Amino acid sequence: MLIIHARIAILNGLSPKENREIPPLNYERVYMIKERFPHLKVILNGGVKSIDDAMQILALVDGVMMGREAYHNPWILHRVDELLFGESPNTYSRIDTVRDYLPYVARQLSDGTPLQHMTRHILGLFHGVPGGKAFRRHLSENAFRRDAGLSVLEDAIARVEDFSSIANREEQTA
Repeated sequence: MLIIHARIAILNGLSPKENREIPPLNYERVYMIKERFPHLKVILNGGVKSIDDAMQILALVDGVMMGREAYHNPWILHRVDELLFGESPNTYSRIDTVRDYLPYVARQLSDGTPLQHMTRHILGLFHGVPGGKAFRRHLSENAFRRDAGLSVLEDAIARVEDFSSIANREEQTA
């Protein structure tokens, strides 16, 4: 199995951030390797920003990695099982997902895990959604505190719910 990054790294002169942006992605090189070595499992990594893009790439290689996009916008993965594996549609909302996460967070907090270790991975869960910035800001400003507990996460959820209830009221009056 080969996991191939489609972007070369320039070790002299570019910062890690610049290395993620300046050298061009070269998917063709990855596709060529799969063609030349069809018996190898080839997985493409680098720059994939949507499930639609991933599905097109999967027609040419055996797997796709979506690291940064999935980290910054985890909800992008909510339909993966449905679209790629034929599973039933995911009917959970983002808020449902966070509410289901609360018992795990409570257990981890009781074991001494700091809240920020669990919330940093969901900061982007409401990316592009009204209230998403308020959710992220509340967690960023409060989850790192030594006494941060479940109420910090519950308050962050309430900020998103406040925005959605405002949007619903505006829709009804329009």
